[in-house]
Amino acid sequence: MDLAGTYYLGYLRQPGIVYENIEPIPEPHPKDIYLSYDRVHVFGLDGAGVLAGFNLRGEAAYYLTEDYDGADETRLNNHSLQWVAGVDRNLPVSELNLNIQTIGAYFVNEEEDPTRNIVSAALTDSWNNNKINPEISASYGVEEEDWMIRPEVSFNLIDDVELTASGAIFLGSSEGRFGQFEDNDYAQVEFTYNF
Repeated sequence: MDLAGTYYLGYLRQPGIVYENIEPIPEPHPKDIYLSYDRVHVFGLDGAGVLAGFNLRGEAAYYLTEDYDGADETRLNNHSLQWVAGVDRNLPVSELNLNIQTIGAYFVNEEEDPTRNIVSAALTDSWNNNKINPEISASYGVEEEDWMIRPEVSFNLIDDVELTASGAIFLGSSEGRFGQFEDNDYAQVEFTYNF
């Protein structure tokens, strides 16, 4: 079992929008709007290990920004607890591997819908000495009750040449993270040459 703790003092990658010197006029001038990268403290723990053939891993982090109360509308409210936990195992058929994980967050100062959780699963295989690699994965938005399902298969044609066919199906509430794309199911083919 491996355990680790981390501390980060820096800035969020996603900026907030700050309006400055805005009087009650219909439209703000562009010079009065700018992006602000908010300072953040992150306290984290992570661990990984193997138990009875299951690979286990997890991470948890507490994000603390300057806007502790979440009252400043120009700041991103990242006063939150966020986590990732997962398990995977090789199955006794072919080269099958099943991976299940959850990604979540709890926002301390949000009264309505303070949690965000996604549960994902992927089933992968490998055939013909890693030349054909099929995968099917699904993600479920717990609070919104919506889905994304992604089938994919890649073919290693020759050295440095790969062909991949994939797609996505979106289901569920139109208010959800995935369901909002219900009319945007797609299929695609990708050709890759590395040189």
